[in-house]
Amino acid sequence: MKGHAARRALSTLSISLLLIEVAGTVVGALASVVWDYEPVRRIAAWVCGFGVVALVARLVNDARK
Repeated sequence: MKGHAARRALSTLSISLLLIEVAGTVVGALASVVWDYEPVRRIAAWVCGFGVVALVARLVNDARK
């Protein structure tokens, strides 16, 4: 029972990391539409950076399984 709960928590973590990546993609697309708006581009860069970190963390997490 305890192992099942731990697997569910890891799945939730993977889903959360995937949502961060999706948010980075959406903000990046928004920045390309509003290209002249500098703060949006900065936010997009940060969120996309978090998306890359999330992707690496998810891959490491999946490799441990």
